[in-house]
Amino acid sequence: MTAATPTALPVMQMIVALVAVLAMIVVLGWMARRLQGGKTRGNALLRARASLSLGPRERAVLVEAGGEFLLLGVANGQVRLLHHYDSPPELPNASSVSTGAPIGAPISDFLTQLRATLKGQK
Repeated sequence: MTAATPTALPVMQMIVALVAVLAMIVVLGWMARRLQGGKTRGNALLRARASLSLGPRERAVLVEAGGEFLLLGVANGQVRLLHHYDSPPELPNASSVSTGAPIGAPISDFLTQLRATLKGQK
């Protein structure tokens, strides 16, 4: 093996310095996350239970705060209390929410109406 050439030494120093800087960034990021102590994670006293988009910038959000349930309207920097529930409201099951259809409404009726409309346009 031949000894390292004079130009290889500065390149090696630059690679070692780059690796050291990247390692320091990773370590500082890990330390910052540990020092926050989970503040960015969900809080046990305040949880968003359900959310519904009402428009491009409007939402209705059901929030559980300290055992109470609040229905909030959220829009462009404004939050308004829409309703305060005395007892926990019943939330629909996940299958009816994911389809976007009203609870109990069959999707086949929508498909039938869509097909009829599309046939009428041809």
